[in-house]
Amino acid sequence: AVRDEVCESGNMVALVGMINHSNQELTCRALKRLCIVLDTSSGCDYMWFTSETSGALSK
Repeated sequence: AVRDEVCESGNMVALVGMINHSNQELTCRALKRLCIVLDTSSGCDYMWFTSETSGALSK
C-alpha cells in the first residue's frame, strides 16, 4: 500500500536525487515533504507524495 509520510531529511535528499529530472524536485524541497516507495503493482518505480500534491514517475 502507498503511504503518505514525512521522510527524514537525510533520506529526502537521496530520494530527491532520484527524481532530480522532474520539476517536482523544487516542490518537494520547498514543502520539506517527500516519500518515495516502490510500487511494482502499478508499474511505477518511484512514487512521491507531498502535503498538497501526489504523483508517480514511471520508468
